[in-house]
Amino acid sequence: MMGYWNGMGGWGMGGMVLFGVLLLAGLVVLIVVLVRALGGGVRPDQGPPPTFGPAGGSAPEVGVVRARQILAERYARGEIDTEEYQARLRALGES
Repeated sequence: MMGYWNGMGGWGMGGMVLFGVLLLAGLVVLIVVLVRALGGGVRPDQGPPPTFGPAGGSAPEVGVVRARQILAERYARGEIDTEEYQARLRALGES
């Protein structure tokens, strides 16, 4: 009976096993939280990863869309004038 109750208000061997299991579980949770906090998880503001194929379009189509976005941004910032914007937009439409 001394293995389970030591007479001083403790739990003996059973308490040590329970403490060990709880300590191990706490360490696992701590490691998971640290990995996610340091950039291992997916953030909601990122959205889903891009897909290719019938649902997401092919790689060249995605490249043309991004090129048009960059062109529009440069035009909006005033880096290029209207003539150059329209000429480059036509060139993208031909590719």
